[in-house]
Amino acid sequence: MRIRRFKEKDSIKASNIIKKGFQLSSSNYSEESIKEQIEENSPKKLIEKSKKINYFVATEKDKILGIGGYDRKKVYTLFVDPKYHRKGIGKKIIERVLSEAKMVGIK
Repeated sequence: MRIRRFKEKDSIKASNIIKKGFQLSSSNYSEESIKEQIEENSPKKLIEKSKKINYFVATEKDKILGIGGYDRKKVYTLFVDPKYHRKGIGKKIIERVLSEAKMVGIK
């Protein structure tokens, strides 16, 4: 598994992982809130947000397994494809995100 910077070509797969994550956590959010989050993390919006948020994706053999990111204020969007939960992927993403954030002076 490799953690690398998000690229525009990752937007569809990453958006689908986020969508699945919100759908699986439907008991924690209202239907309207889930719909808004799915729209807010559409492929087009992920590309737009990637200009301000430093996103990273976990990949294996060119398959996107998860996504996470940060900006100058906080960590954003940590999602892993449900088929790959409990394999340490989220941990690897967050380690990379925190390491990168620390290197640019974010505490």
